[in-house]
This record gives sequence, C-alpha cells and structure tokens, in this order.
Amino acid sequence: MNNKSISWHVIEDILELKKMSKQWDCLAENSINNTLFSSPHWILNWYEVYWQKNWKLHVIVGFHNEKLIAILPSYIQHSTSWPHISTLYPLGQGEPEDEEVLSEYCDILLLPEYSEQVTTELSEQVSQITVDQIIWHSVLVSSVITKLLTKLHNVSSPATNYRYCIDRSNWCIKKLSKNTRSRYKRSYNQLSHLDYKFQWINPDEYDTYAQYMIEYHQARWNKKGKLGAFVQQNFQLFHQKFMKVNARKFVNISALIVNNKPIAINYYLSDKNTLYFYQCGWDEVNYSHFSPGLSLHLWSIENAKQQVYDFMKGELTDSYKSKFGCQQQLMTNIIIPIHNWKLMINKLIVKLKNDYLNKLKTSISLFK
Repeated sequence: MNNKSISWHVIEDILELKKMSKQWDCLAENSINNTLFSSPHWILNWYEVYWQKNWKLHVIVGFHNEKLIAILPSYIQHSTSWPHISTLYPLGQGEPEDEEVLSEYCDILLLPEYSEQVTTELSEQVSQITVDQIIWHSVLVSSVITKLLTKLHNVSSPATNYRYCIDRSNWCIKKLSKNTRSRYKRSYNQLSHLDYKFQWINPDEYDTYAQYMIEYHQARWNKKGKLGAFVQQNFQLFHQKFMKVNARKFVNISALIVNNKPIAINYYLSDKNTLYFYQCGWDEVNYSHFSPGLSLHLWSIENAKQQVYDFMKGELTDSYKSKFGCQQQLMTNIIIPIHNWKLMINKLIVKLKNDYLNKLKTSISLFK
C-alpha cells in the first residue's frame, strides 16, 4: 500500500482538544486498539479533575484529507523544584499516587489501514519531544506505544503484570477448576435458604448502590490498616463526574441482594465490546462465608452483554483473577530515562529531603 500524505499537528490547548472530541471519539470506535481509557470521555474527565498549572498538553494528532486517523494523547509534567524534571506521560496518568484512578492500556489510537505509516511517522514526532524521561504505566506488551517507545529508545519492556480477561463466547463455569466450582456451588446452596437475587442495577439507582459499595470497600481496607481508594476526594470526584455524564453508556453495576439489601456490589466501566471490572465491595461482617464476591463475578460473567469481561491488571503469580479461567496478556511499565544526570540529582535530593523529614519526625516524637 502506497503511503498517504499525513498532516501532523501538536495540540497544546485544551479548548482545541475538546473541539475535536467527536472526531476523537469516532477514531476510538474504529481504532485497532480501542479501550475506554484512551477515549475522550475518560481522558477529558481526568483533565477536569487532576490537571495542574505546571503541566503542558502535548497531544499529537495525524490527519489525512481532514480526517483524524491517529492520536497520541500525552502531556509533559514539569516539576516546580530544581532540577526541574520534565516527564512525558499519557493523559490519564501521572496524578498523585494516592489519588490515581488507574488508567490502564493507554495507547496510540489509529485506523488499521494506516498502521505501519503512522507508527513510522509518529516515531519521528515523538523523537522531537524534549523531556528528561518518559513514563507509561500499565500498558500491554503488544501495544502500539510499547513497540514505538522501546524501538525508538532501544530499551526492553519486561513483563510486570498480566491483563486477565475472558472471551465470554469461549467460557463456561464447567471449565473452571474443581475447587472454584465447589466454592460456587456451596455459595449458591447457602444463598438458597435466603431471599436473594442477582441483578444489573438501573442507572437511576447507581448513586445508592455506589454508596453501599464505598462503605463496604472502605471497611474492608480499614480493617487491614489501609485507607482505601475512596478516602481521597479527587478519586471520588472523578467517578462522580464520570458517572453523572456517562452512566448509561460507560458504567454498569451488578449486585447480590439479600433480604432487599445489597451485600455485594461490582462497579464496572464499559465500552462497546468490553466490561472492565473496576471496583467492588461486599459485606464481610455478615456474609463473608457465603463467598459473595465469587458468586457475583460468576453471575456477572454469565449475564454480561459485552463479549469481553476484563479483570484488568493483576499479578503475574498468585492472582485471584486466574481462578476465573481468564486469558492472560502480558503488561509492562515503560520507564525511559533520557537525561540520566538530572534524574540522578533529583533522586538524591528527594532521598536527602525524605531522610531529613524522617529524622525531624523522630526528634519531635522523642521530645514529646
């Protein structure tokens, strides 16, 4: 196939990016590697909640005959303190660690018929970006961005995790391990003595069920001595805003209800083909011995509308997600140092600062 003339442009203004959201959405729908986390619906919501004034948009877009055929949604973080490290991130990542919404599979979106030409020309565009490092977390090893960045900077991308997902057309409970099937049967036998039901929740009731899920989730993590995801205001704000705008199109909630009260809730993000398991909560005080989480997952897998049920990122070994008969796709974290001396100085400064603060805390504690 002969190369076609692609016009490349860098978007640095959020209003300009928002104006092309319909084209971006159309491209995402037809891209060879479309996921919700690279869509304008997810990324523009992320921008509204997390954006900081010392960050700079750097979204690379490619057009052919005025049609958007490729987009790399990225930006540059500039640290405010010396030595002023600059980092290229995908839009959707790079927010404070304790507030992060875990955008996974962030990738270049492109039309399949332009694949080879786009990756070649986009590599040239990326090589012109001046930063001290590039960080791209939780991407598939097979993704376009992984291949582009590792080839451009001649680095490897060792696997750090698996993506655990199920093609529902090739899945059934009978294929699960004997132990998992036994747990499932025992759960159903216990539930059969109660007034119970599984169901998909109507979007009009999402707020109510989300509150139950948050309470169960926080109680579980607090019991472990941890804060839990929903303690952070920006994390909650992100999902409140996303659900308010996109509830009927990109959100699903399933629940196990006993005596008219939900005892287990699964919160999903979704697109046309994939149901992404994002968060959950269940009543550990009264129903932990019923294995409500297992039962709700298996019911949801059987009754989902989407073809793919995606547990998203999990550990390479000993992940509970492997018990559901998932396919496993390798994932990686891409961290590419470019100006090593600046990064080494910055690392030393951070270490000295942390050591000083720890000594100060110890001194204050002893004084008290």
